[in-house]
Amino acid sequence: MSDTVIGIDPSLSATAICPYTIGVVKQPPIHVLAADPPVKNVSDRICRWNDLVERIASEMDCHGQIRAIAIEGYSFGSRGGRMADLAEFGGLLRNEILTGFSVPLFEIPPTSVKKFATGKGNTGKIAVATALIKRYDVEYETDDEYDAYAIARMCACLVGLEKPQTKFQEEALKGLSC
Repeated sequence: MSDTVIGIDPSLSATAICPYTIGVVKQPPIHVLAADPPVKNVSDRICRWNDLVERIASEMDCHGQIRAIAIEGYSFGSRGGRMADLAEFGGLLRNEILTGFSVPLFEIPPTSVKKFATGKGNTGKIAVATALIKRYDVEYETDDEYDAYAIARMCACLVGLEKPQTKFQEEALKGLSC
């Protein structure tokens, strides 16, 4: 059985994918895929999302056998048409993962990602990055990459490849299932 899990921070502008293999690389390279520029009509919009989903799936295929995948859940703080776009893209991405990969898929709320990293579910992006740098000695360029890394570490805990390091990490993982 594989010791590789994937953490995904989905975004309309820059989706970050973290392939994390237990004990192989301290700081896994994270791949950030950008979508084409926004479009107005429904056909072009769905083509845009499908293209991004295909590129994400192709990136995950490069990592061979995967044990599990975790994706950050929807942020209900998003407003207006952007939430509709996120839902369309997110639905297509989740469908591709569920039908294209025969592994568990965990959906992790944004507040759980923050709590796992910092101990607080309502903290900012800088605090998440700072906490991950201190705890795991990693350094990335974007918030998306830090989130994907935290999601991958959570996924590793959820499938029993790692154990939570703190009480607040245990709490962040409670109730999460595929």
